[in-house]
Amino acid sequence: MSTLSVDTIQGQTTVGDVKLPKGCILQVEQTFYDTNTTSFSQSEGDVSLYSVNITPKFATSKILVTIDINVSHLDNYSALIRCKRDSTYIGGGQIFSTNTNQFTNVWFNVRSPGGTATHANCPLACSQSFLDNPATTSQLTYTVMGRQSGTPSPDAHAAYVNRPVSQANNAYASSAASTITVMEIAQ
Repeated sequence: MSTLSVDTIQGQTTVGDVKLPKGCILQVEQTFYDTNTTSFSQSEGDVSLYSVNITPKFATSKILVTIDINVSHLDNYSALIRCKRDSTYIGGGQIFSTNTNQFTNVWFNVRSPGGTATHANCPLACSQSFLDNPATTSQLTYTVMGRQSGTPSPDAHAAYVNRPVSQANNAYASSAASTITVMEIAQ
């Protein structure tokens, strides 16, 4: 049995660019989003909710993207949550068969169980990860995107992030927080 003890590992030519074994985490970036006034309606189309930047050290690295989001809405339409890397949607589902009215790359399809105020007090906590392969050392921006699948009536009953639709002064209507976390994984 051997033991290697060091105080600091430094790159031979560039500090911070030590090539680590496949699977090692090289860096982590996160955006913590606790704003509870964010909403989006069908008329707005795709809405940028929150984002995080990362600059990969190696073009061979993969980026593990994890979205944790709390979403609520009141009506019989879905709140669709997707993710963009710069201008390209990544991860999520694809169109079913020959359907043409669906969206691709949907990470979360959040639908309230009914159109009454009974269902307006609890945001749904959603979490999913995707291993992206951007093949670059340029800065990347990963953005959580939201859109409403149809026009609720009234349009004010759109989707909300981090808060219930109802802002009742009760513990059961408490707000939550969301994050997006990206990790560079050595390959």
